[in-house]
Amino acid sequence: LLGVTTAALNAWDAAFQSFAGSFRRLTDQAALNVKPNRLAITQVSRQMTLAQFNRQYPSVIPVDELALINGVADSTAVIPAGESVKRIVAK
Repeated sequence: LLGVTTAALNAWDAAFQSFAGSFRRLTDQAALNVKPNRLAITQVSRQMTLAQFNRQYPSVIPVDELALINGVADSTAVIPAGESVKRIVAK
């Protein structure tokens, strides 16, 4: 963790110490056993919308989040043939 402030560090020292000191060792097995999702890059063979892409190559996240990580407005965005598209998969 990194705390950033102006030259008046002494005024913020207690807040930074309190924040950094509030973290404890993680012991919850449910949290420790969580497997991260993976990013997969898929090249589309034909022009399609992001919604069509998501139906053909499903992600484990909502399509609006898929639009965000691919830098498009929404699920109606057209993806040209040959374009590489990011999707999120469980592994």
